[in-house]
Amino acid sequence: QECLSAAMLAIEDWDGPSFDPLVLHGLLTRTRRLENAGRNFFEKHERPTITTKGKKKSETKKDEDDDNDDGGAGDPAWGRKKRSKAAGKLTLSDLLDGEDLYALLGVSVSASQDQLKKSYRKMVLQHHPDKQNPGEAKQETKGLSGEDIEFVKLQEAYEILSDADKRRRYDSSLDFDDDIPEGLEDGEDFFTVFAPVFERNSMWSTKRPVPELGDANTPIEKVQKFYAFWFAFESWRDFSQHAEYDLEDAQFREERRWMEKQNAKALKKYVNAENARILKLAETAEKLDPRMRAFREEEARKKQEARDRKAAEAQARRREEEERIRAKKEAEEAERARKEAEEAAEKERLRQEKQARKDARLRLRGLVKAHGDGNVNEIALDDYLQAMDADAVSALCDRCDKEKKKTADLINGAVQQWKEQEEEKRRLAREKAEAQKAKAKSQSKVKGAEWTKDELSLFAQAMKKFPGGQAARWRCVRDFLAQKGFEREVEECLAKAKELAGGKSLQALGSEIEAANGLPDKAKPGTFSPAAREAKPAAEAGPEDWTPEQQKQLEAGLAKYPATIPANERWSKIAEEVQGKTKKECVARFKWVREQLQKQQGK
Repeated sequence: QECLSAAMLAIEDWDGPSFDPLVLHGLLTRTRRLENAGRNFFEKHERPTITTKGKKKSETKKDEDDDNDDGGAGDPAWGRKKRSKAAGKLTLSDLLDGEDLYALLGVSVSASQDQLKKSYRKMVLQHHPDKQNPGEAKQETKGLSGEDIEFVKLQEAYEILSDADKRRRYDSSLDFDDDIPEGLEDGEDFFTVFAPVFERNSMWSTKRPVPELGDANTPIEKVQKFYAFWFAFESWRDFSQHAEYDLEDAQFREERRWMEKQNAKALKKYVNAENARILKLAETAEKLDPRMRAFREEEARKKQEARDRKAAEAQARRREEEERIRAKKEAEEAERARKEAEEAAEKERLRQEKQARKDARLRLRGLVKAHGDGNVNEIALDDYLQAMDADAVSALCDRCDKEKKKTADLINGAVQQWKEQEEEKRRLAREKAEAQKAKAKSQSKVKGAEWTKDELSLFAQAMKKFPGGQAARWRCVRDFLAQKGFEREVEECLAKAKELAGGKSLQALGSEIEAANGLPDKAKPGTFSPAAREAKPAAEAGPEDWTPEQQKQLEAGLAKYPATIPANERWSKIAEEVQGKTKKECVARFKWVREQLQKQQGK
């Protein structure tokens, strides 16, 4: 308003030429002040100004990610915050400066909390102001007497050592010998050198109790457990005195987190160095430990012995296998040589025998030609020569040489005698076969002979087919079984029926037999169950074991039922004509006879 009024006054005092009214006005610009208002201010106004000069893109990106993880703790002011040399070190009062807290309380560094508490109570009773003699002169320091100062020191020392975290920080800040022996000098004892080192470093172990190094007589099992403990050593040693930032200087939570992260990065190298130091101690000690060296040598010796023993066993097995193969090969060679010799001898014998038979035959034929006068049957003579051996033919030749005029009679007589002998042999063979067949047949008819499942099946069918009350029922049952190849007497059938009936009526015995034996309800005539097809009945014989009577019945059946009838029906009827033979046996007999006739015709 003041500016506008001054401008109007100036226009009214204008002495120049007149002109249209002119209006003037001014513009007022003010600078807006911005102050830090948290993360948004930082993201908009300060982050763009952060310099990345001299950094790689990957490093810049990593720093941004770290700042984001810290909840926006990338403020440059934090990075420029002064680092404290004793940021994480335990701060003691001026009274405790240079004092040994354990010595004040009268305990050792390895004292437990109970020991610490007992010693503290004892010391407090001694140095409590109320326990002092008021008449004694008191040297005052900062308004406190010497006894009062001693009492305050005890209180502060116990306050620190009774707190587990503060005690660890205090113990870690004490001077400690980190040296590790690199080896043993000439004449040095391993246990004398390394036992104090392990005992000194055992104070840092989180696991209790810590095993001892022992001596030369310690069992190897305990020694191995000792080194296993130190190879997996877990240390509680605190390196917070090397921290770069004091967390108490943090003004807010994000800054404190950033400081914790920076301190963790700085302390990590000290933790790794401590772990490497302990590991080096365990490795050096195990390498120089005479007990472990002896154990390793013993293990190496045992392994070498095991390898040597295994190699010796393998070599022995190889030699045994080679010997077995050699012996087997020699035995095979010997067996092959023996067989070859036997074959050669047999071959030579057969050759000589063949030659002798040939010579004897030629000699006999020469005699027949010279003195036979055409009265010798050449066909019969050929059969005779084929059947007789060289000795018999030679004997006949000798007889003919002596009586040349009777050559034909002698030869014919010898041939006739041979024929009679052959006929007698065949007759005896037939009689023997018939006797065996009769014996087998009589054995099958013995009372109480075992009944097969197939025979029981047919017996059940016969019982149903010929029910009780029918005339000659048991003869019909016997004949039915005989037709199927099972020879049984009437008495056997009746006894078996009574045995199965068990005192019950015999009317429905057939069905009960089938149910008890799991047999089919019906069976077609001339057929057998699967078990019967797998195993032939005991009474069933081969196609060559037929009696002359059965052969005549088969021939009569073939003539009675010509081939014009269907094959199945024809052979069923033929089987009914043949006593004791089934359809299958009749067909087999027919084929066998036909083959025999064809063979004879081929000859």
